Amino acid sequence: MTAQHAESGDEPLIPMPPLKIRALREAVAVLSPTYLPEFQREEDEALDWVAENLQPNAVRLFLRKWAVFVAIERRPALARRLRELERTVGQSRDPDEIRRAGSEISRLRAEVHREVAGE
Repeated sequence: MTAQHAESGDEPLIPMPPLKIRALREAVAVLSPTYLPEFQREEDEALDWVAENLQPNAVRLFLRKWAVFVAIERRPALARRLRELERTVGQSRDPDEIRRAGSEISRLRAEVHREVAGE
């Protein structure tokens, strides 16, 4: 992540796992076990899609989605900040506040996507 996150004391709870189903499942189990049923359901859907359509993109999309989830959840301050911003977007009536929160969500999520992509 950025120097801003390192300075805020938002050290990762676990190392970022590789983009492998088992590694991501184990990370989800450690970070947010309540999401395991959703993980399993989406894993099953992705694998069914591959079997039915002979297209591996579903598995790649599944892996990418859960890698982003893990990249966020392994940094508690980042996860808290994103939830806070999402609440602001959902509850505020001030268009400027909503726009600022939305911009920050986009920036933080783009940062996480770059981390997952290894950039």
